[in-house]
Amino acid sequence: MADLQHLYDHPTSHKWAAHRILPLEPATSSTDEPFLKVDKKSLSIPRIHPSTFLEHLQTHVLPDVKAHFQFDRSQALRMVILRIFIIDSPYNTSLALLHGEGRNTSAIQLARTIYVAFPDNAPFVYTSNLITVGPPNAVETKSLRTLIFEGIRKALSKPRERYTLMSTGMTTRNLLALMQFRGPGRSNAAGGGWGIYAKDTPADTPLDGAARTEPLSEVSGNVKGVRQDSPLGKRMRRTGLAVPVSKRAKLLAQARFGDSARTTDGHGLERVDIVMEDPFATTSKSQPTDAGGAGEESEQSDNESTAHPSSSWRPSVRLTLQGSHVFAGIRQLVESGVIDGERMPGWLTGEDNVTTATVRDGRIRAHRGLEV
Repeated sequence: MADLQHLYDHPTSHKWAAHRILPLEPATSSTDEPFLKVDKKSLSIPRIHPSTFLEHLQTHVLPDVKAHFQFDRSQALRMVILRIFIIDSPYNTSLALLHGEGRNTSAIQLARTIYVAFPDNAPFVYTSNLITVGPPNAVETKSLRTLIFEGIRKALSKPRERYTLMSTGMTTRNLLALMQFRGPGRSNAAGGGWGIYAKDTPADTPLDGAARTEPLSEVSGNVKGVRQDSPLGKRMRRTGLAVPVSKRAKLLAQARFGDSARTTDGHGLERVDIVMEDPFATTSKSQPTDAGGAGEESEQSDNESTAHPSSSWRPSVRLTLQGSHVFAGIRQLVESGVIDGERMPGWLTGEDNVTTATVRDGRIRAHRGLEV
């Protein structure tokens, strides 16, 4: 097909979202809980056979929608791609178009195309956004996506073995990045500096006391110095350390990011959306009355704030980072000393492998277990 070849020639032409396949287990006898609940600790994944999956998908998913299905094996990536071309739906029939603006629109202009990718040996499913030929319709797009997701869930399931799809908070146009962060490898939960534990080098261990003498060419190479007015430059000038500022910044970036976030690694994420809900920083005014009084009062206030976290004001701040490779740009800022790598939060290194998340108390919170 021409559009599949276009997808292979231009892998960043579509926006993809990764979903985790999780089994459902029977709930307890309590009436407050649903009949089935998600088992997040289970390691079982369904075995997918293309012909059987397609038969179940046609049976359960779109009984009232005319669609064309096609499986294709990617030569560059280890995945099978399912192309769903929706020709007719209950929302673009002649009766539905009598009161709409597109009464003279042909059926091919109202067609919708969606791609579903199944990576090898991975409990994930990648879905692309709906590609429309004619003018988009928000109601139809949402309804078709719901039908497709419901069909995929039922097609993956079988008697006494049900599965569901949960959002992973990873959305990108780079299929290679999806395979790296949500694929069959060991890097799904080892992003940023934690990637050293996911390497294919079993001889490396943090318990090894022998000093490594591998040269850091990128660290000790000819690089420009850190800006003197940057936070790192001011600290280095104040402490007067013997290590050159530029080399120390490179070493710090290497420790925080590891081997990830390189401009040439091909795993670039073009957009990251973060909602920060950290408590607003306030200074408590206290006057010590005796020796140790200030410490006791401060400790009491800390305990009260810990016991009642909702009493503090948490402003909602949205942070959007855009670029060809967001985390590689942050790494370059750390190497140049613009960003203080020692005080930078861990989620800015990309160690959580998410593009949409919520930060509470300095850590990524709301990105696991979001049902689609």
